[in-house]
Amino acid sequence: MHRGTKQWRRRAALGCLLLSTAAVSSLLNRDGNPIRLMGAQALSISPLHPSVARDGGPAFASGRTPYIPHTSRASSALPASRLDDPSTNTREQTRTSNVNQQSNKDSNLPFDSWLDRTTARLLNIPYDKVARHRRQQHHNFIPLGQLAPDDVNLITNLMTSHARRSTVESAMLCERLLKRVVDEVNAGNTGVRVNTKMYTVAMDAWAKSQRRPLPGSGANVDKEKRNKGANVGGERSHKGPYGFEGKPSAKQKEAQHLSRQQRRHLDRQQERQEERQRQTQLQLHPQLQEQQQQHSNAPVRMPLGAAAQRVHRIHRALVEIYQETGDESLAPSTISYNAAINAWSKSYHPSAGEMAELLLAEMLKEWRFGEGDVAEEGRLGDTSQVVDEAGVSADSTAAEDRRGNERVKPDVVTFTAVIDAWVKCTALAHDYHYEQPSEDSSNKTATAGYVSWKRSQAADADELTRQAAGRAKQLLDLMITMGHYDPERHSNEDDDGQPTTDSNGNTVYPLKRCEPGMRPNCYTYSAVMNALAKSCSALRVHEGMGSGAWTRDQRTLKSAAREEQYDPAQEAQNMLENMIVKHGRYKERVGEGGIWKANSGLARGDDDWTTLQEEDDVAIHSKSKEEEHSDGDAPSDDPNWFEPRPDELTFPPNTINYNSVLNAWSRASRYDPMAAERAEQILLERMERRHSDGGDAVEPDALSYSLVVHAWLRGCRGLNDGGSRNRAYRKSKRSGGLADRDRIERALQIVDRLEAWARKTHLQKWGGSNDGSSGGASEEGDSSVDVLDTFDDEPQYSTGRQSSSSSYTVRQHNKARDLDVEVYNSILVAYARELGGDHAANVMRLLDRMETLASELDMPSVMPNYRSYNVALGVIANSATNADTSLKKYYRDVSDKNGPNDRGSRRVNPLYAGKAAESILDRMLSALMRPDAFTFASVLNTYQRIPNGRLESALAADAVVRGMEALHLRGLIDEPPDVFHYTMVCACWSRSGEQGVAGERCSEILKHMQQRHQDGFPRVRPNIRTMNAVIDSHAYNGRISEAEDMLLGLVDNYESSAARSMDGIDDEELPVRPDSWSFNTVIQQWARARSPEGGQRAEALLGKLMAFHHDGNADVRPDERSFAYIIYHYTKGAGRMRPDAPDRALKLLRKMLGMYKQGYKDLLPSSQNKTNPIFAFTSVVDAHSVLRRSDSGLVGDELLKAMTSLGDNIEALRPNTYVCLSVLYGWSSCGSVDAGERATALLERMEEDMARCAERGEESIMRTTQRCYILSQTAWARSPSPNKAEGALKVLNMMEATYRNGNRDARPYTQAYSMVLNACAFSDLVQDKTCRLVKATPQQQLKAFHIAELCFDRIQKEPYPNVFPNSVIYGTFIKCCGRLALPDNLGEETAKKAFGECCQAGLVSDFVLTQLRYALPPEKFVDVLAKNGMDVDERGKSLSRDGKRLRHVKVSDLPSEWKRWVKPHVKNT
Repeated sequence: MHRGTKQWRRRAALGCLLLSTAAVSSLLNRDGNPIRLMGAQALSISPLHPSVARDGGPAFASGRTPYIPHTSRASSALPASRLDDPSTNTREQTRTSNVNQQSNKDSNLPFDSWLDRTTARLLNIPYDKVARHRRQQHHNFIPLGQLAPDDVNLITNLMTSHARRSTVESAMLCERLLKRVVDEVNAGNTGVRVNTKMYTVAMDAWAKSQRRPLPGSGANVDKEKRNKGANVGGERSHKGPYGFEGKPSAKQKEAQHLSRQQRRHLDRQQERQEERQRQTQLQLHPQLQEQQQQHSNAPVRMPLGAAAQRVHRIHRALVEIYQETGDESLAPSTISYNAAINAWSKSYHPSAGEMAELLLAEMLKEWRFGEGDVAEEGRLGDTSQVVDEAGVSADSTAAEDRRGNERVKPDVVTFTAVIDAWVKCTALAHDYHYEQPSEDSSNKTATAGYVSWKRSQAADADELTRQAAGRAKQLLDLMITMGHYDPERHSNEDDDGQPTTDSNGNTVYPLKRCEPGMRPNCYTYSAVMNALAKSCSALRVHEGMGSGAWTRDQRTLKSAAREEQYDPAQEAQNMLENMIVKHGRYKERVGEGGIWKANSGLARGDDDWTTLQEEDDVAIHSKSKEEEHSDGDAPSDDPNWFEPRPDELTFPPNTINYNSVLNAWSRASRYDPMAAERAEQILLERMERRHSDGGDAVEPDALSYSLVVHAWLRGCRGLNDGGSRNRAYRKSKRSGGLADRDRIERALQIVDRLEAWARKTHLQKWGGSNDGSSGGASEEGDSSVDVLDTFDDEPQYSTGRQSSSSSYTVRQHNKARDLDVEVYNSILVAYARELGGDHAANVMRLLDRMETLASELDMPSVMPNYRSYNVALGVIANSATNADTSLKKYYRDVSDKNGPNDRGSRRVNPLYAGKAAESILDRMLSALMRPDAFTFASVLNTYQRIPNGRLESALAADAVVRGMEALHLRGLIDEPPDVFHYTMVCACWSRSGEQGVAGERCSEILKHMQQRHQDGFPRVRPNIRTMNAVIDSHAYNGRISEAEDMLLGLVDNYESSAARSMDGIDDEELPVRPDSWSFNTVIQQWARARSPEGGQRAEALLGKLMAFHHDGNADVRPDERSFAYIIYHYTKGAGRMRPDAPDRALKLLRKMLGMYKQGYKDLLPSSQNKTNPIFAFTSVVDAHSVLRRSDSGLVGDELLKAMTSLGDNIEALRPNTYVCLSVLYGWSSCGSVDAGERATALLERMEEDMARCAERGEESIMRTTQRCYILSQTAWARSPSPNKAEGALKVLNMMEATYRNGNRDARPYTQAYSMVLNACAFSDLVQDKTCRLVKATPQQQLKAFHIAELCFDRIQKEPYPNVFPNSVIYGTFIKCCGRLALPDNLGEETAKKAFGECCQAGLVSDFVLTQLRYALPPEKFVDVLAKNGMDVDERGKSLSRDGKRLRHVKVSDLPSEWKRWVKPHVKNT
């Protein structure tokens, strides 16, 4: 921000009202670049100074005037302008008529009305006779110097009529008409005079030509973009529409010296650039689509603030002409100043408030110090001596008797317009560039700098917004000070005029009278309330509510916010309550009759009202003293009795003021979850409720209901309410306990009341403004301001197309009396942002509701417009992915409502989303709307998202594009199908699942596009997205070879192109170049193929991708999917059966990591994409583990270290529980001697991470589970380590300790104990130093047996609920007794005892019986069976004849009591 602006803001904080010219030069140049107006010669009336013509920039900053008539010998002639070239004055005076005829030769104006024909006659502009296209010169042109006074009056009326058209062309015509009168004066026509009204009308025309810009569309546009033409929002082209020729640009000058071939090349580049712009428009916001529809008749647009700057220059010219000539007919007036202030108010420029206040200060100084005392070039001198903190000069008492120019005395309209300028200057505050971002070569530093710059921009914008509210309140206090009667300040004539001191110690400067014309009215208060409403956005920075300003030090921000206590919405409501109290205080003092006298002007003591007082003196003083005292006990000798005091108000607040408070609460709902509740309470309990029932004496209008609806909808966060851990926090803290869906329902309830109000009142005749109870515009005339400009976030657009002639609107939309389509559009947008449900049926019902209301109430303002239909199409497209869509019930209800004879009900369409989208398209065509490319793209996107009926979706999408071609051929739409539409159709066919049709149809569409491109259709040349859709249609439907051939053909065509090596050739002229997605599509399908050779074909394509990348295509590089698909083929796909599949997968992964370290960051993105990067690592480990390879543990440990190293920079690669499970699985499968130790170490690492996260209050992503401990025990059991029994028991103890510490996922169960027994059972074999398996020592085996006994005893005591021995526990323990070499028959006796306990428990299974047979000799085995109750003799001899062999004993032969608790499916574990 420039130093002048900051300096002014510091003075403004002290209550200063005036600006110096030094600050003016920076007001329009906040971003360092001056705002460039339209060509200087195109807008000037007389030739400008050569210095101005050279730069084409504004001359306002240097104090130049835009035009002044030439000097003439006649006494009534005006002096020459400073900007005129003296050497050309005589020549121009003699050739004025010829210059006019020559400069207007190429003009093109609509002449379908009397206004246009009369204007053409006065300006000598050719027009089209009858119906011919030949242009002829008008024969009734009035030559220069022959205008009569009646003609001048006609010109004034013509200027007024053109100003009402509110276009840039009309404003230019007003200046040309003014120029015609100026030329008459310069030609010596003494009967013609230029007056102030003409200048005022010209200024008003420029003020009305301004339009509200879209957010982000007018403030930070680069200068280069402005120079491309008027349609982009920038400067004028070289040839103006009315014969003016502006200054040619540098490119145009350079083009004059180019050859024909070079010009043709430049033209092609410009056409391609315009084509890219048109293609980009398909992705614009829906609210811009109406402007796209009017591209053929688009009005001329100007840079932000250019029209206001033009008005400022015109007004400065008027002031300087009056100072030099003293002509009373050119004296500036209050109305002329108001027109200039109003222009700044409607400009929406961030400096509008400052510039409007500058004009107000100039008016105050001229009014206070007399005519002709304004400083030269607008310099106002030292502002500290002009206005004090109370707004009254300390030197004013000495100059009271010489008060000067009463013609420029500010009135209530002036102050209100300045306040409104402060309000509207914040509309684009967050889009304006206060300073340029810093440039840095480092990406990381540049990103951080850009974020810091954006935060500083938001802080500057919030400062401006908050400053605007402060300045508005200061201006209101100034109006109250000057307009309300204060007995201490406004002294009588007998006073000496010396300053006094009030009760608070402040210096009071007495004045003889107050100024009733400066007294604030309801519109002034409303403007201040709207300024407070706009400042609600400043709370993003001051309270830290917004996500962008939310930092780690939240407590500091909250405490600072509490200290500031800045709540503009509550302040606006307090102002409303103060208005009620002040009016009640005034009503109590003067009575009802006094209120009538004060509002009618009979009580004013101003000289302007003397005549009125004398005429009605009899009526006033005819009352008796009793009547006077009955009106309010007013003494008859006090002439100021009925004047309001500073703490009084003569009028009560009306609907306008209440709407302003509702606007403040509506905007506050972005950060205050209870703001919507407060707004609804004001509407229902104070405005809707009758005054007799306790409500306020106001009635709501349509705008009141609309603001409450916006209050509910602005509180929506646009987040999915389901499936989020922060759902409770979001609903309670940020949304006031209401989800987005609940807020939409509350908004719909207010809409129901709005419609009931509309049905109740729509038959009443609205005739202009009411008595103040409605929210319409003020009654101050054209110079008044619209202070009810509340919908700054959503600009308003008309629903129809504008005609080429600027005809008048039959009925203009009034926000106070008519239903507004934007209210319903806001609900549609809320449905689009709410991701928690299917709202397709809701938007269809809402559209039906809008159309019904428009028909019943005869109210076109509620008819759905382009934005309504486009947003509804977006909602339907998003909900098309739901298989059970809500549209099914909607169409069933429609069918029941229409009856069985309805034609549409008999035809069942299973694609409900597509049917709804096409019905919206039919509605637009029936309403004579012209759907644009965005609308058709939304319909195609709907079919592309439908999950069921894919063939039907492809056929329907194909029919939509063919219908679009037919509509364009018949002239019903403006744009034919382009490359985006055909690409969507190919995408629908690629997902159709029709192997024999999809690829062929896409190939036919591709040929059709190429043919249309050759025929000259715009934007239809196939691009890479189209080629990818066709490739995908072949590959996805089983024709992988055809897809690969097409891909390789694209590569060959691009590499063999001769134009590829030429400089200056755009990419659009080259053959289509394949991208990474093209290669990945074919690689993915080869990887998914069921043939074993698919992996090799995919690897070959990956090699060609790398070769194509190294051949000068740096942006076509492999990403994580290129490797992940092939790794999937070798680990999970058809290639997993190859013997070398794990090695190939590991080789690809190592290559992927090596390329990442070389700079290919796309291989491992920082955020999780469609493919999880962890999958590539774990699948390789699992591939080794499944095959029980000896290196599976080492591979897992290697990849775990790589992921740990990469996890510091890549969040998605941080090792989690899933990764650790994969590594543990590798250690459990490898069978190495240190597998158990390595697995236990990984478990300890996971538990340490859990402990650290618990200290920080976070949840660890490496949380241990039951399977983690089981895999670690398995690693011990399968390893030939002599300490396997101790290691398995250690893991069991770790599992129990973790469960006791609160980890419910690690609850021990039976398998954990059986794994310890299993490790003990296999402790008989260990690995020696030569890596051979040998028998363990007796001591080691005995130690393992004792560990088994300990574990068996522990589980027999049922340590945890439902954790007790089963058949596997008994069988494994008996196995320990049989495998381990134990002394003194310890194993046999223990096995017999364990089997007896198993028989009593009823858990004898085949596994137990088998382990017992191996643990005991045959004869002892039979004895054990017999001792436990089995009759061996009944089953025959169980032993062989020699007694050494045991006959087979089946489980079915055992007693039923032994196996009563054995599950049938448990056979062998």
